[in-house]
Amino acid sequence: MAEHQAQQEAVAAPVTADAILSLRNNPPREPYTIPGVGIVQVYGLSNLEARQWNEGCERTDGRITDPYADAKMIVRCVRNDKGERIFTDKHVTQIVELPELVVKGLIGKCMKLCGIGPEADAEILKNFAAAVASS
Repeated sequence: MAEHQAQQEAVAAPVTADAILSLRNNPPREPYTIPGVGIVQVYGLSNLEARQWNEGCERTDGRITDPYADAKMIVRCVRNDKGERIFTDKHVTQIVELPELVVKGLIGKCMKLCGIGPEADAEILKNFAAAVASS
């Protein structure tokens, strides 16, 4: 109940350019436990980083068909506690050799935090519906 009230108050407050721009350089992030290894930080990408990832993926008929697309995203999103990337582009061919359990867990978290895929779409729709209902 308190969360809903806080959302309503946030919606009622006037939005400014400064408020929106304050989100720069502050991406969403969540910890993720890699089984048998430990905890890493998974970061969402900025708009520019997401575009660079997208443009760096091979396409067929406009669809991403790059077998390394997931690995390329993992390189950009998985970071240490200081926010520094753990992997470099040189690790892409090694990341695709990791167990599927590890890659699927990481890429799922990456996509959610980047606003890509059905889980992110569901969250966006939920927030939109709450905003419309409160107006």
